[in-house]
Amino acid sequence: MMDRGEFQQDSVLKQLEVLKEEEKEFQNLKDPTNGYYSVNTFKEHHSTPTISLS
Repeated sequence: MMDRGEFQQDSVLKQLEVLKEEEKEFQNLKDPTNGYYSVNTFKEHHSTPTISLS
């Protein structure tokens, strides 16, 4: 059985993995001729941080 600290760390690591995957997809979708729009769309999509360091 894991203690709470371990479980929380595991959750954060999983979130980081998901974010890395999303970033890869974003890099693939990014259109170099329309980079400005793509970046703004990406920022709007990720306006709320998923990892809180409380």
